[in-house]
Amino acid sequence: MTFQGFSESVNISLLGLAVADLGSLLSLVWMSICFNPLFHYSDISFESIDIQYITAGWPHVCFARITSWITAFITLERCLCIATPHRVKQFLTPKRTLTIILLIYLFLGVAPVYYALRIGPHFNVNRKKTLDWLVYADYGTTVENVSFSITVFAQLSSCACVITCTVVLIINLTRMSKWRKTNLEPSSAKQMMSSRDKRVVLMIASISCIFIACFLPSAINLIMMLHFSPNYSIVGPYQNSFHVSWSILNTLEATNSSVSVLVYYKMSSKFRFVFRETFCTTRSTGN
Repeated sequence: MTFQGFSESVNISLLGLAVADLGSLLSLVWMSICFNPLFHYSDISFESIDIQYITAGWPHVCFARITSWITAFITLERCLCIATPHRVKQFLTPKRTLTIILLIYLFLGVAPVYYALRIGPHFNVNRKKTLDWLVYADYGTTVENVSFSITVFAQLSSCACVITCTVVLIINLTRMSKWRKTNLEPSSAKQMMSSRDKRVVLMIASISCIFIACFLPSAINLIMMLHFSPNYSIVGPYQNSFHVSWSILNTLEATNSSVSVLVYYKMSSKFRFVFRETFCTTRSTGN
């Protein structure tokens, strides 16, 4: 079996991204269970829709922030590798890359909102029993807005970084491809280099476009929650609209966490080879 290992810093970044994507998807699975009517109206001792807000909703937000910045870091690293390959390899060693990934987890994985939210008992008139549900502290709304502001900044800044680095990367690769066509011989080598460059540009552009399309709407939705409609929240008068909008946005974020492997498999021959050798049970044998 071929194992790529951690001798290359990009493998560490991709591992950190995979863990964040997995956490994001698992939190969405728990969220879906909490919203399921069969579970919600079963004989449980808590209000599942309220409880999921702090046990699934905010953990998903934290993992989504981590995913966004690791994606931005990977795009920046690839951009610098094209612009100044020798300097980047000397600076971004595997140990330093691991430190950066751990710092992203440390700073973006913390949600101040947990200092303002509590779980407390409340008598549910419709179900005629006391259930645990979400309780805001006196300063809860302010702290929640601070948490939303951190999330908005993290997602918008990461989107800006991904867009900028992708544009720079495509420009540099296009220039390199033109230079190779002009200066390299024979013509078959020119075509091979040009084809390889096109695949790299297409793969990175595809991943970046998927990321922007899936994460930018949630950042815009968070801005609306902060500045345009204070009642647009899980406990406000527009809670139904809140749930519908976030259901759509969470589906988009789940799509981003799920389809990257398909893009890599389709466009990266090295990834496809290792994937097949690792997971395919049928292997050809020589004579």
